[in-house]
Order: sequence, then C-alpha cells, then structure tokens
Amino acid sequence: MVQSIDDARRRRGSGGGGRVPPHDLQAEESLLGAMLLSRDAIATAIELCSSGDFYKPAHGHVFEAILSLYGQGEPSDPVTVADELRRAGLLEAIGGPSTLVSLQAGTPATSNAARYAHIVEEHSQLRKLIAAAGEIAELGYDLPDDVQAAVDRAEQLVFEVAQRKVTDTVRPLRDLLSEALDNLEALFDRGEAVTGVPTGFADLDERLSGLQPSNLIIIGARPSMGKCVAWDTPILDAATGAVRTAADFHQRGVAGEDVMVVSLGGDRRLQRRRPSAFVDDGIKPIFRVRTRSGREVRTTITHPFLTPQGWRPLGELAVGTPIAVPRRLPIFGHDALPEAEVAMLGYLACDGPRVTPPSAAVLDDIVANAHVLGADVLPERATASIAENQPTTYRLVSWSTGRLRGMLVDHGLCSWRPADRALPAAVYRLPREQVALFLNRLFAMHGAASWSAAGHGRVALRTASKTVVLGVQHLLLRFGLNARVREKTTSQRGHLRRSFEVELTGADDVRRFVVEIGILGQEDAAIGLTGLGMRPLKATVPASVWSQAARASEGELRGGAGGQVATADLAYDDVLWDDVAAIEYMGDEQVYDLTVPGDHNFVAADVFVHNTSFALNIASHAAVNEGKGVLFFSLEMSHSEVTSRLLCSEARVPSSRVRNGRLQDSDWPKISHAVGRLGEAPLFIDDNPMSTVMDIRTKARRMKSREGLDLVIIDYLQLMSGRDRAENRQVEVSEISRGLKILARELAVPVVALSQLSRNLEMRSDKRPMLADLRESGSLEQDSDVVMFIYRDEVYNEESPDRATAEIIVAKHRNGPTGRTQLVWHEANTRFENMARV
Repeated sequence: MVQSIDDARRRRGSGGGGRVPPHDLQAEESLLGAMLLSRDAIATAIELCSSGDFYKPAHGHVFEAILSLYGQGEPSDPVTVADELRRAGLLEAIGGPSTLVSLQAGTPATSNAARYAHIVEEHSQLRKLIAAAGEIAELGYDLPDDVQAAVDRAEQLVFEVAQRKVTDTVRPLRDLLSEALDNLEALFDRGEAVTGVPTGFADLDERLSGLQPSNLIIIGARPSMGKCVAWDTPILDAATGAVRTAADFHQRGVAGEDVMVVSLGGDRRLQRRRPSAFVDDGIKPIFRVRTRSGREVRTTITHPFLTPQGWRPLGELAVGTPIAVPRRLPIFGHDALPEAEVAMLGYLACDGPRVTPPSAAVLDDIVANAHVLGADVLPERATASIAENQPTTYRLVSWSTGRLRGMLVDHGLCSWRPADRALPAAVYRLPREQVALFLNRLFAMHGAASWSAAGHGRVALRTASKTVVLGVQHLLLRFGLNARVREKTTSQRGHLRRSFEVELTGADDVRRFVVEIGILGQEDAAIGLTGLGMRPLKATVPASVWSQAARASEGELRGGAGGQVATADLAYDDVLWDDVAAIEYMGDEQVYDLTVPGDHNFVAADVFVHNTSFALNIASHAAVNEGKGVLFFSLEMSHSEVTSRLLCSEARVPSSRVRNGRLQDSDWPKISHAVGRLGEAPLFIDDNPMSTVMDIRTKARRMKSREGLDLVIIDYLQLMSGRDRAENRQVEVSEISRGLKILARELAVPVVALSQLSRNLEMRSDKRPMLADLRESGSLEQDSDVVMFIYRDEVYNEESPDRATAEIIVAKHRNGPTGRTQLVWHEANTRFENMARV
C-alpha cells in the first residue's frame, strides 16, 4: 500500500548515512499495471508524468515502450510490450516478461491511474527539487564573481522544476470573447443530405457528403506571399550572439544546424525562437526601408512590419509611418578572446594596422597591448611634425614570433579599404564585458564625448564605413542603448568626402554608456556627461498609440473592451517606435524567408518583420450553424488573433476596421450579434505553438470524453513537432501524418490538417496546385483520405477575370469524386461564401 507521510519522514530521517531520495515503487508499479490494462490509463499518464519521473530505471523503460506502442496505435499488453522491449534490447534489463505479467496482475484498480501518476510525478518533483537545491548550494559555496548571474541561475533551476509536461492551453471560445450577449434562436435544420460534418459550402458538401468521420483531410495552399528579406540582411543568432546573413541562416538551417532568432511575443516581449523552416524564395524585387534612427532593412514590397495598428505590408507604409524596432537586444556570446586582442580589435577596426592615437593614455594602452601580441608601435611622422602639434600616426610592426599579423588576417583587418570595412565577426560572439571593452577602445580611437553650455551632451563616433557604424549601432542596442546613424558630407581640398556617424543623445542612454562602456582617455568628459539633463531620443511612443487609447476608452463606454491594456503594452514593452524615413527600390535580388513558430516574426537588421480563413470558415459553420463540437489547434496564431478573425468573418465587418479600432456605428449591432452566436458555439481553441501529435491526441481524447467532439482542425502541419530522434524532417512529417490518421480513426471524427505547398509550383505556367506539390513528404498523400487545394487566380494574375473568387480543388477523394468548386472570396472580412447558382 501507499506509505503515509509520517512513515516517509521517518524513513528519510533514518539511516545514519546519506538519505534515500523520495520515491514510491508501489505507485510506479500500480501505474504501469493500469497502463497495461487500459488505454484510458495511458492517456491519463501521458498528461501527468514522463519516463524520467520513475525512480526505478526499469519502470521508465516499460513506460517508454507502452508510449511507443500507443503512439503507433498498437495495443499495449505484456506480450506486445515485451516484444517492444526485446527489439530495444531492454527486456532482460527490466527482469524479463514475467515482470510485465506481475505488474499487470498486481494493479489494485485501473480507475485510480490518475492518482498513481500524481504520486509518481510528485515524488519526481521532490527529487528534482533536491537536485536543484544541491546545485544552488554549490553555486553559493563557489563564491561566484557575478552574484547576480548566480541568482538568475538559481531562479532558473527552480523554475525548471516547476514545469509540467503538458499544459492545458485549451480554452472555450466564449471565455475569449470580450462580452456575452443574448443567445440566438435555436439553429434551424438545413435539411441537406450530408452524412458527415457540413463545411457550409453547398457544392463542396455535395461532392464530399460533408467531412466524414475517421477521415484525414489535408487542405493545401501556397505559403503566404512576400515575407522575405534580401540575402545579405543581417540577422542576430540568439544561440551564439553571431550576426549572420539571411543566406547563411538558410544554409545552416537546411543543413540541420541549431540556429535561433530573436522574436517579439504577443506580450511585446523579446524571446528566443528556433525557426521551423528555411525557405529559398528565389529572385524578387527588393526595397530598402530606412528609419529615422538610421536602421536599414531590405525586404519585398509585401513583407509585413509592425505598426501601432498591427502588422502591415511594406506596400501600405509611407514616409513618417512608425514601425517597431527593438528597444534592446540583450544577447551576448560566450566565445571570449584574450583581452589584449579585444582591445586591439577596437583600436584597429576602422583603419587597420595604422593608428593615430588622440591622447597619451590611448597611445600607452596601444603600446602595452601590442607588446602582449608581439608587436612594436613605431611613429611614421618626423619629429618636426610633432612639434607643430600635428597628430602622429603610428604603424604596428609584428615581431617574427608575434601574433599580431595573424590576428589581423584572421579578423579581416589587412586588405579592406576604410570605406569597405566591417566589424570583425568574432566581436559579435564576445561575452558582455568584452563587447564593452571593444566599444571602449573603438570610441577611444574614433569617438568623442562632449557637452554644451546649454546642457546638451552627446557621445558619437565617425568613420568612413557605413557597415562599421551600423555594426556599432547594433552592439550598443545589446546594452539597451538606442543610437542614431547619420550620413555626413564634408569638403576636403576641393573633394567631397562621405562619412557616417553613430550618435547617442538620450539622457539615460548617455549615462548608461558612460557607466557600462566608457571611453579611455576621455574620463573627464564622461564625468561631465553623467550630470547633464539631456533630451531623450525621439520616437518613444507615437501619437497614434495614444489615439488608440482614446478610442479604446470610447469603445469601453459603448460596450467594447480590450484596447487599454494593449495600448499600455505598446508604450512600455520591448518595442521602440521609429518613423520610416525613406523607402527605395533596389532592384531584383535573391531573398529568403524563415518560418518562426509562435508569433511568426523575427528581428532582421534590428527591425521586427512578420511571417486561415478557409479552415476557420469551416470551423465556424460546423460549430455555430450545426452545433458540432470543434477543436481548433492554432500553431500559427494566438487565441486573440483567431478570435478576432472569427469575429470579423461572422459579423462581416472589415478586419482593417477591427484592427485599428475605427468602427462605424453600423458595425456594433453586427459585432454584438456575432458575439452572441460565437459565444454559444462549442468551438474550442488551443494556441500552443509547440504542439506534438501526442499532445494533440491527448487533448482531443480529453475533449471527446468531456465536451463531445465532432471535428479537429490543425493549423498548420509544418509547424508541428514529431519525436526528437526522427532521422530527418521527411520521416518526422511521415510520423505526424500517420499519427493524425490514427487520431481520426481512434476518435471517429474528421481531422483536417492545413499544409503548406512547395514553392516549386510558382515555376510552372499553370499555378494550380497538384498532389506532387505537398511539401516535405509524400506520406501526406498516402495517409490522407481527402486532399484539397485552395487556388486564387488573382494572386498570380493582376488582370484575372476571376477576381474575388477562389477554387477549391479536390485532388484526392478516397471514397468519391474529385473536381473543382468555385467560391466567393471576401478579402475585407476574410470569408469564403457559396457562389450563386445561375
């Protein structure tokens, strides 16, 4: 039987030697026995614990074998589990087949599986807590130099202990709507001869007889247009601190390397994300967007940018439009270099192995670091020039055994002209303190700190290379310092010379620069700057955000909701608003796109850039008009985004007016009516962006038993995760499609999965999709019962006579006819409708 708490305390308190970690072998055995007897017990156990939660390793092996069989749709009993363990070479390790028979026979009750799982998981949590406490104690006893970092690590350890395997992210739509209105009259019987779940599209239902139980239905469409950046766009690798081009990101991602980007979450906070797809989008027209602060990014005309009114394609932006840029990018690397090398990189980054020190302190530091690297510092000018107060230029001469020349070659500082230089790639991968050292020496050589009698101060650096200046602007952003980049033109001996300047003028930014970075040789100026009341950098919160707040307040008085919190987030989060200063056409170039799970955006060139209406229309019709239970898994959009789309579609209100809050008086009755209809619909939304097949199966089974379930929709398949040990993505997608087919048969409901199509179809003259265009795996065609494609001719042909229409192409139908169905497409409210029959 299960031991009492007092018994456990007495057992842990005795023994004289080391304590025995908390565990309950009887609970582990009872849980495994229940899983060998009942599939419901397996589904329950998956939600509550994992193989790592078992104290006895043999029990963990049995648990894994049961899960493997369950995932394949196979029965789990002593015979099949023994065979699974035998193939894995673990049968003897668990004690042989007799152990499995004993586990099954010794189970008190399968109905108590949830309680057994809780006991196993709770004891595992205690063991993890003990391990974390031991590691935290070691952190303290080691007397770390960075105490704050040690505290952060301790918090992380405790936080990791508190995590659970599966979180309940399913929420009923009625809880997501801003208000509940009176219920509508009972839904009338449509009277159609449809045996499955109706889609709401008459011709399609006639062809399919509705969505049939146990069927896997694939809906394919081309990837969203235009979310592309130029090949040389710099993107921060959040895993290493490196700055890579989009082309390099694509190459590494396709090769399977672990690269990460910085993404903006729905709460307007920065987070690290691992791209799920790396797409070569070919050659396309490119436009350069330059902001008032000097940031630049090159994208396609349809690439979305975040504005105070939401994500907008570049084609809808104008000069003066505020767009989101990061307020900070606190990402640093771990590849430290010798300090003398870091200092010399700062001195030589702009001009190479010839330097003109502005002060004796800088010269002394250059000489000291050069000697460490095996080099002498020799003057090039005559003594007479020094007497005339002309700055003296020095050249660095490496010893035969010195490392300086090799360092210059390795970091690319020997051959480039000053105007063509870039910061050494290794600088971006340095830890925080060494990035500060590099910037300190770079500003010591080429920068200046100053203030005026009027109380205005600035820190600036000027050089001939625009790439260097943009790199410095990016490094300052890692410290949360927002600098401005400007182009300067000066006349020298009758010739115009172009240079670039990076400048800090914001009071807080300048003070933090002085404290965290500083400038060698200009300490007096730095002291003066810390006491000034300087003007902050412009463009913190645009007026349009505050106007949104005013409209939200008005909306609240009229029964609306939701605007005020969002506006506060816009003003005080990780976003800085930077006005568009110029948009220029740059010609046709190679472009790439990254698919980022979750919020589907990433930071490119220090600007935020962004990455399902047919399926939502089906879900809405099935739930609202037919009263069918629908579970919608949205791996691409958040709860609020899905709800907003459903509301726009059901109310037939243009989505643009909902996004910017400029609703008309006639819109409110429509919205109120739509809220009432949707609020009563049995439609449930899960927005976990990291869902696996096992998660979806577990939640769908639970929904089936609790609420009733008639339809499962997944948006979209390419964002799903399979098992970690899959050989490649094709194998992983095959396992995902097979798992979804098993889910459809197990629950006897249609499962609809959206899928992206290969971009190869754009190379054909006829852009209509075919089965061969299904992306990543032919198993989608094999496992599916129905494959449908969405085709809109106006996407490819601007002069198309079929504007505002869409073709639904049934390319595969295991039990019926294939063919095409014409629908009307209302882009304003993202809604498909039946086409009138003549």
